[in-house]
Amino acid sequence: MKAAAGSLERVLLPRLNSIDGELKAINTRIDAVDGKIDGEIKAISTRIDAVNGRIDGVHQRIDGVEKSVDSLRNEVGTKIDGVHQRIDGVEKSVDSLRNELKAEIRTVATAQDAKIDNVLLKLDSIDNKLDIDRRVTIMEAEMKELKKRN
Repeated sequence: MKAAAGSLERVLLPRLNSIDGELKAINTRIDAVDGKIDGEIKAISTRIDAVNGRIDGVHQRIDGVEKSVDSLRNEVGTKIDGVHQRIDGVEKSVDSLRNELKAEIRTVATAQDAKIDNVLLKLDSIDNKLDIDRRVTIMEAEMKELKKRN
């Protein structure tokens, strides 16, 4: 019995050490993915801030144009038409930028979802390995109990 227990220990101990190493490697990968996600979020946030700044600038320009148009409406009717055309162009540009940003956010979110799914699959695999370790521990305890009875 002692020889069997010693053999079992020699067989299982390297496997437990291997699983421990795998867990550490997965934790390192998770940390790396977290870092990448943080970087992507910061990059997107920076882009959103830049777009918001552009939008604020456009709104400020529009406000200034509207004030000028109101004060000069009777004298420069033809200039009002030109300003409206420029505003339409700016709005189209803003809409285009907004749509591009939404597409980029969707792309990043999809990529991150795939990475998270991969990590979850790996965690499921580790969970299965840990379940085997638990069963081995139970078997060892049962073997000890059998030894005590004999």
